[in-house]
Parts: sequence; structure tokens; C-alpha cells
Amino acid sequence: MRNLWIALTLSLALSLPSGATTVEAGQQHFAAKAYDQALTAYNAVLKKQPTSLPALLGRARVYYTQGAADEFVFTRLELYEQAERDLNTALKHHRDQADALLLRGQVYQELANAKGEAGAGAVDYWEYVSREVDPLTHKAQADFQRLIALHKHEGPAHYFLAELLSESLSETELKAYLTKACGFKYQPACAKLKAPQ
Repeated sequence: MRNLWIALTLSLALSLPSGATTVEAGQQHFAAKAYDQALTAYNAVLKKQPTSLPALLGRARVYYTQGAADEFVFTRLELYEQAERDLNTALKHHRDQADALLLRGQVYQELANAKGEAGAGAVDYWEYVSREVDPLTHKAQADFQRLIALHKHEGPAHYFLAELLSESLSETELKAYLTKACGFKYQPACAKLKAPQ
């Protein structure tokens, strides 16, 4: 087992450009979709600096991305919950950090979706939704609204808030959120506005 760990560590070190920090290595591995190597790099940083914002955000992004790609709802839940823990730690030490707020809002949104899917066979589904899903939706909404209040020019927050509330907003209200996001050059919102209804 120890030899395997040494081999993995060496292969990680050899695959990095000279002078790359471990956070940079995690970012490079993430960009290359080498998620296990990215986690190894971020874990190395967090072992020495448990509140490192770039490492916490990086690891949360890996968990979020892995969760989004997994077909099994219970694996998605576990990965999203790991991302949530990292983002809660990041925001505990870096309270109003925009990237952490946006990603945590997205994580809450996906957690709500996954919990809704996981509880589809519940005897009293609507009671389950009000207990397990609705609180996560409210947390996502609070993060997006906080982000908008702190950073007025946050296109993605307007977009994800519109997506989250799309069923409860009028067409005019939904268009207003998307227009704001598009005004801040957030391309998915612009594309949605141009798409035929």
C-alpha cells in the first residue's frame, strides 16, 4: 500500500510543470478532467492549510462536477454533500466570497434536485419534499440573493436565481432576471432570452 502511495505521489509530481504549486496542479488536473489527481493536489494543500480558499473551492468544484456526471442519485447526494461541507468551511472563513456563494447556491440547487429524485418513492412524497427538498431550495435562493446584494454585477447569480424560481415567477419577472444576467454578459442567459418560447 505504501509503495502504491509513493508511486501515485511521484506520478503526480512528474506530470506537473516545474514550479507549479499544488493549487495550480489541482486546477490543471481539474481542467484536464483528471479529478482524482486534482483531489490529491487539493487535499495536500488542505492538510497544511485547512482554510485555504483556493483549495476548498477547487475541491468543491471537483465534487460538484463529479456529482453532476454520476448517474446514481445516492452517489450524487454524497458528492454534493462533500462540496457543501467544503463551501461552508470556505464561507465560514471568507464570508462574502463570490465564487463560494455562487457554487454553494448551485450545490444546494442540485442537492434539492437529487433529494427530490431520491424520495420519488416516498409514501408521503409532498411531506418529504417540504422536509428535505424545500429547505435546500430556500438556501440556494438565499445564497443567490446574498450574492446579488453584495456584488450587484453578478450575472450568474441572476441567471441561477431565475432558474431556481422559474416555476413561481411570472414570464415578465423571469425575463427581467434573465435580462439582468445577459446585461452582465452571462451568455447562457442571453441564449435563453433568444431561444423561441
